[in-house]
Amino acid sequence: MRVTPSDADRRQLDRMLGAAAVTAVDGTLRLSVNPDRAADINDALVGAGIKVSELRPVERTLEEVFLTLTGEAA
Repeated sequence: MRVTPSDADRRQLDRMLGAAAVTAVDGTLRLSVNPDRAADINDALVGAGIKVSELRPVERTLEEVFLTLTGEAA
């Protein structure tokens, strides 16, 4: 997900989902949750005054899929 970055965003998500479910990566926050929760997460963030510019599932690359299928280490 992409949000206007702030510590408040991270704290809100930590409260909602638990700190272990939220990771900062390259200017984004990655959430380890079921994608079916996207609408509820978005509603809660917007309700807390957090502007969400993108919320989508992370897609694996073809290489990641191949390595998973073949059991190769990355």
